[in-house]
Amino acid sequence: MSRVFGRIIVVAVLCALPKLALAQGGATGSVVGYVFDQGGQPLKGIKIIAKSDTQIGGGRTAYTNDEGFFRFVGLLPGTFEVSASAKGLRTVLQKGIAVGVSSSAEVNLVMEVESQQLEEVKVIEKAPIVSVTSSVIKEVYDAEFVDSLPLDDKTAIEAFIGNDVPGAVSVSARTTRIRGGGGNQNAFRVDGFYMNGQRVTHKALAAFEVQTAGYGADGAAYSGGVVNMVTKSGSNKFEFDVTALLTDSYFRFFTVEAIDNTQHAWVYNLNPSFSGPIIKDRLWYYANIETRSEVRASEKDPTGIAPTPRKFSTGNLRGSVKLTYQVSPRNKLQSIFQMNRRFAKNNVTGFGVEQDAQGKLDNSDGMVGVIWESMLTDNVLFRTQVALQQFNADLAPERCRNSPEDCDHIYPITQSFPRLQTLQNYPRHQLDTSQTIEFINKFEWFGSSKVFGDHNVKLQDT
Repeated sequence: MSRVFGRIIVVAVLCALPKLALAQGGATGSVVGYVFDQGGQPLKGIKIIAKSDTQIGGGRTAYTNDEGFFRFVGLLPGTFEVSASAKGLRTVLQKGIAVGVSSSAEVNLVMEVESQQLEEVKVIEKAPIVSVTSSVIKEVYDAEFVDSLPLDDKTAIEAFIGNDVPGAVSVSARTTRIRGGGGNQNAFRVDGFYMNGQRVTHKALAAFEVQTAGYGADGAAYSGGVVNMVTKSGSNKFEFDVTALLTDSYFRFFTVEAIDNTQHAWVYNLNPSFSGPIIKDRLWYYANIETRSEVRASEKDPTGIAPTPRKFSTGNLRGSVKLTYQVSPRNKLQSIFQMNRRFAKNNVTGFGVEQDAQGKLDNSDGMVGVIWESMLTDNVLFRTQVALQQFNADLAPERCRNSPEDCDHIYPITQSFPRLQTLQNYPRHQLDTSQTIEFINKFEWFGSSKVFGDHNVKLQDT
């Protein structure tokens, strides 16, 4: 959808639900709920505070309406705690509320009359109730789960989804089919931006959500699946984390030369991340860099007659940087930078391949985006964002890089008997370059009335 500039989508969703409203979709989460007394009557004017390490600007405050209802929108994914307090009532605190990407986390609190003793804080620790306000069928994964994935390549988000999400199949390193949808029938979004074909490191994700049915208005344009990912923003704590992987054939012990007759091969992977405040409660940063080097080798000919095949080598350099600035209590500015570079050589296997006719790959892609988010009123959220993306894919024989004038004079090695067959060499030269600019404006109104209940009305253009 982002590739068609000027295409306008206007969505107005009026959900005639008697109680909780549908949450907004996209790149933020929300918390909704009710506060009751011991007799089940709704309590009006109760002060509600939502806090999390991921919430820049400190805790968010709201007050319950006539129905005892409260709502927090535009929250960054993470684990929240919600407290309810009022004069004459015991303060109630609920911890461990998991806020995801789109659907609301729902919290219902019961407050008791305060006794003559000192004020007591009642702590409730329980899992949030199952959402009854959204028809979306989805799987949500938080940062802790993502970090614990047993993958040596922490960028293959598509492969994980294809292998572990029901209804999804991994086709290639960059393509996943959800419910049979092709590449343009699925949507991969990062912080609300359409990022099909881009790569983002797992470590940079605060959470991601895989929707496989019931997408609602936000995913109406896709017949396959919708994947919403939100990158980390840092916190008030300075943090440094690094993971590393080292696999080297030199570390193989007790080998037998006649059996373990392979060349030197290895996989190196280093993935450090840095985050913290630049200005406490105002300006945060998060940065993640991943470097990877891999060499795969074939077995040598034990007789020594055939030449040793050349090693296949590949490398990656990826990075993600995010700055989040709380301009005022109601206005937030975010800037995002994503970069990916992959290179490989000796793509053609077998004997007799001319070195300068070996395929050599050099791919790169990147994205720069800016997001402005404003709470115009307690019930109106405005979000505008723009991103520029560029893709470059260059695959050609090595001679094309060293001697471009001879690029057209590389021919495949063929055999004519017993049948004509192309062997070895890589004669094709392919260069693909594209740029995309994407504008998204989103206006959401969260209405509430005794007669019609709570609703979410959204207008969006892309």
